[in-house]
Formats: sequence, C-alpha cells, structure tokens
Amino acid sequence: MLSDADTRLAVIKPVTTVGEMGVVTRQDRSATVRAICDSSALAIGRQSFESILRGDKEMSAVIYRNIVEIMCHKLVQDNAKVRQIQEREWSLEQSLREKNRDLSLALTLLEERAHIPRGHAEVLIKDMRVSAPPRGEEMADEYALPLGEVA
Repeated sequence: MLSDADTRLAVIKPVTTVGEMGVVTRQDRSATVRAICDSSALAIGRQSFESILRGDKEMSAVIYRNIVEIMCHKLVQDNAKVRQIQEREWSLEQSLREKNRDLSLALTLLEERAHIPRGHAEVLIKDMRVSAPPRGEEMADEYALPLGEVA
C-alpha cells in the first residue's frame, strides 16, 4: 500500500480487503495498492456495490456487518502499532535524558578535576562531533523503528 507520494505504508497479506472505508464514507482513497508479485484481485465499483445493497436488504446487513468487523480488526491492529511506536519513543526519550545527564556529569567532572571550564569543554565536544561523526551502525541501532506488516 502506497501513499500519494509513492511511499510504502504497508504490506498487505493475501485475502484481505482494501477500500472498504471509502465505499462506506464515499471519500476519495487515501492510498494506492500495488502488487509486488503476481496477484488476483476482485474490484467492485461503487455503483455496482450500492446496487447490490439496494437489491437485497439481508445481504446488505451481512455486508455492512463484515465491513464493520474488518474495520474494527484494522483499528485494533493500528492501535497496537501506535502503542509500540509510543513505547519506542518513550524509551528513546528516556535514553536521551540519561545521556544528557551523563554529559552534564562528565562536563562537571572535567570542570572540577581537570579544571577545564564547562563552556570550553562544550566547544571542544562540538568540534570533535563535527570532525568525527558517529559511526553508521551506532546511529542505525539507536534510531531504528520496527516496521510491521498490515493485515
């Protein structure tokens, strides 16, 4: 599933539905589905879909119940992903606070034991950061967020 900017939003598992929200709300699509391997799909246009619903009230109730179940399942999955992202964000913020505290303590040690003024030590650290950027693997591990599949 791709955004309008062609960014991958999700990988859809076989035998799933897409577009059900647009059928119910009559809103334009919010993403594009593109197959990455040979696939079969069934597309039902809005007019055909609405004709089916008007023609059989019992079938209409079953279809809408199925759509509600599908949307609830997707909402539960999305809520779990949001929780994971929030937990990861909290963990990164906690780690950042700890590293900032460690830096402050290190600057205090330099000032008290090596008699290097705090401001001077901060300038030296910034100069070192510019001349020796962090190694790629450290940055990748530090900021990587898990991406899951969407059913």
